[in-house]
Amino acid sequence: MSKVNRRKFIAAVGGAIVAAAGYGYYQYFKRPESTTQSPTISPTETLTTSTTSVLNRPPIAAFALGIDSVSGETYYLLEELNPATGSSLESDVFKDKPKWNLNPTTEQVIKFLNHSTDADNDNLSYVWSLNGKEISREKDYSTTFYEGENTLRLTNSDGKLETYMEKKITIDPVQIFSPKKLRNNLLKGIIYIPSMNLEYIGVNRRNLPKERIRLEINDIINEELGCNAISIESDDDDLFFDCAEVALEGNFDVVVVVPRYLSLQLEDVPSRIGELTKKLKPLHEKYRGRLIIASGNEISVDYKGIIEGDNYFLRGYNLGRMRFGSSDVKKVEDAIRQIVPAIRENFDGKIIYKSGPWESWQMDWGTLDIDIIGLNYYWYRSWLGDEAWNPTGTQKFIEGLGSYKKFGKPIWVTEFGSVTTKNGCKHGGAGFSYAIEDEYDAEAQASCIKNYMDLFNKVPAVEACFLGDFIQPNSTEWKLYTGEPFTIENQKKATFSILDYKGPNPLEPGDYTSTRKPAFYMYKSYQRVES
Repeated sequence: MSKVNRRKFIAAVGGAIVAAAGYGYYQYFKRPESTTQSPTISPTETLTTSTTSVLNRPPIAAFALGIDSVSGETYYLLEELNPATGSSLESDVFKDKPKWNLNPTTEQVIKFLNHSTDADNDNLSYVWSLNGKEISREKDYSTTFYEGENTLRLTNSDGKLETYMEKKITIDPVQIFSPKKLRNNLLKGIIYIPSMNLEYIGVNRRNLPKERIRLEINDIINEELGCNAISIESDDDDLFFDCAEVALEGNFDVVVVVPRYLSLQLEDVPSRIGELTKKLKPLHEKYRGRLIIASGNEISVDYKGIIEGDNYFLRGYNLGRMRFGSSDVKKVEDAIRQIVPAIRENFDGKIIYKSGPWESWQMDWGTLDIDIIGLNYYWYRSWLGDEAWNPTGTQKFIEGLGSYKKFGKPIWVTEFGSVTTKNGCKHGGAGFSYAIEDEYDAEAQASCIKNYMDLFNKVPAVEACFLGDFIQPNSTEWKLYTGEPFTIENQKKATFSILDYKGPNPLEPGDYTSTRKPAFYMYKSYQRVES
């Protein structure tokens, strides 16, 4: 298959664009159930003496669950309810407290935080029961849970009346795959999109609190997944700073900032990125050598000026109807030459460019003031064969990566992964375009990631890899981009995310919980073994 044909295929599906945008993919929300019970006898009990009658009011059972983060801060796992009214106690007990929105695992110690009260100020006794078995009589308690659904009950008594409260909690396993050795000099990264305005999609997680950022970046991505690199993509400079600061305060070796101001004209990009670079300068000076700034991500589509189209989706659509030739590549290179000096004014660290495949193979990387070659690199069946990871296609895939060695610069795979469908792997970055007609298959997504990682482990030319994505912004673009109506089922299939999002409404930002998909566990299973 010729390079021109490969380029036409990539253009026809527009998939690498869609994959890089991280469009949305989130499903039904279901809060953990919380049950409160009336006292085991009537709500009040009258105690009569020879001279007086005393009204005894029942105690109120109430508790919350918490998990300590790597920073030592306690995150509340479940919302606490007032048993008397069924209303949230968040206004007082949970005011300004961060939430742990990912199912805990069997190895995480969960705190039972007792907030029971008694209107008569009677001394209370407590019994904690897990799945019907008594586990403690202490006021507060901590323990691990069993995998699956667990029922926790707190029963309290004032010596006369007794009440209880129950909550159900789902616990994920620690791992479902055997550990696999990761090449020691291979950076293991992931794409993190805190927020991005994709015009017709709208804004997701725009007001993401820093506590939430810290939980996702340090506790989950770094500590649990074992990533030592992260690529942060957004159009919000304040979020960029918060996310980069959190990651740099943690244990990441590399933090990449990828600005994507999708509504801008290309000529306005240098000054805009220059402003961001100035904002990030204090972090660069404090954490020398760990912060990397991207001069762009597939800027032929991200910005107006190279491909026709007033918005991101029209540019992606038009890319699939044109021949992206040498004159277009020159425009990309000229844009990079304008952007890099704006970055260098306040930043003397390393700069990377994240290229789309229709750009990268035609670019003269040696003439650009770029320190690292970034490749958004996927399997494409028109080039490598309809059967993913067939021997001939795999060899071409490897040779394609090696072809960039001639420029004498580090080669990073800045984007790879698969949508969550049975045949998603062979469609690569274009999987989004085929998801509606395919069937949901989370195991196939995990298997695809395994094939990528096994290959990157064997190719010394690849010094870093970034899986896309951790969790993706909400999306309403289905009808706009494909002509198909938006459905939750489509979202589940089209996502490259390794978390299964469960929100109150996939179209709206807000509180949510997530569960780990097999792809999460597969990526986690690749562990660096210290020599």
